[in-house]
Amino acid sequence: MRLRLKVNYLKTSVGFLSLSLIYWGWGCSTAEIRPIEAPDANPPAYAAVVHPEGYDLADLREVFFAPGTPKPETLEGCDANFRKLESYSLSNEERTEGVRELVKQDPVLYHYCFYSRILWLEEQITSPSTYIDQRQKLVLDTYGFLVPIARAFASEYHDSRYLRWAVSHYRQMSPWVFYRNLTTSPQFTSDVVEVASPFGLWRDPAPTGNTILEKYGIVKPASEPDASRSPAGVASPGPSPALETGSAAAAPTEAATSEVSPAGAPAISAVEPDSAPSPIR
Repeated sequence: MRLRLKVNYLKTSVGFLSLSLIYWGWGCSTAEIRPIEAPDANPPAYAAVVHPEGYDLADLREVFFAPGTPKPETLEGCDANFRKLESYSLSNEERTEGVRELVKQDPVLYHYCFYSRILWLEEQITSPSTYIDQRQKLVLDTYGFLVPIARAFASEYHDSRYLRWAVSHYRQMSPWVFYRNLTTSPQFTSDVVEVASPFGLWRDPAPTGNTILEKYGIVKPASEPDASRSPAGVASPGPSPALETGSAAAAPTEAATSEVSPAGAPAISAVEPDSAPSPIR
């Protein structure tokens, strides 16, 4: 009997203790529960751009027939800032970082500029009035722009589609322009076939201090905004306004038609010695 009373007493004490904990733990809590904010439903403009579905010129031309895309003729001079950087800086490190800043500043512009330059190159080298030495110079000069832009997209957005397209197109041209086949190194092949990262739109932290573009006056510092350009780091839906007004189209004319110096020629590091000269590195 006495044992049963002790057991009942213990059960009653545990029950009261549990109710006290529930009351003081829940009833007196002052924590405010806030709902989780919904993610931004508007993806960056670069995520909506159209890429060629294949590696044929018809697939490339189809890109410019999509609604809202600029026409290739409106992109003339889209490489003006790249040519300025190329002429101002002799450092490979500065050029690499500067091209990455250009792509990061307006990825949509350089997306369409990249593919439009390939179409322009095809029109030039297939013209009957173009001699073989002129074709070779045009190919090297154009790929001196395409390869750094493709590598900047791969570095900034982990997107290797531009580099794969450049390699595929160069392989098709090499036999009848340079009379040799393109042979890439194993390391370069590994870079081209690298699986796309799920963090494709992830960006590195903003650099501190003056950037390469600000150093050479290609873009104005953040303290001096230019109303004629898109804000740095914001992708615009089409070509920059400066290209539409023609203010930047006249700047690269002399640089684009000038002779390419041996010091500015692209290095040939991804090609075997007995293969064709290649700007792909």
